[in-house]
Amino acid sequence: MNPPIYFNCEPVFAIFNTYEEIKPIKEEDTPFQEEFHPIWENPAFIKYLRGKGLSDKQIMKECREIQRIINPEGITSEAQRKIEEDFSPI
Repeated sequence: MNPPIYFNCEPVFAIFNTYEEIKPIKEEDTPFQEEFHPIWENPAFIKYLRGKGLSDKQIMKECREIQRIINPEGITSEAQRKIEEDFSPI
């Protein structure tokens, strides 16, 4: 038998605000635009961390660490992401 595999899902939870209301897509809607939000603006994740008994200081430390891991370049806009891709050494 194979041993169980465990995953740390907190970075995934941090990325998605499960409280966000999603509206149906309409053909006349404007094109999608990528948005960048820091993890500490995600109310669902903050509530999750508070439920674990973390203080505000611990929550901010956890959010910054996850943000650093998932966005090491610190990209904050669609335009900045495009520039980073255009000048990538690959």
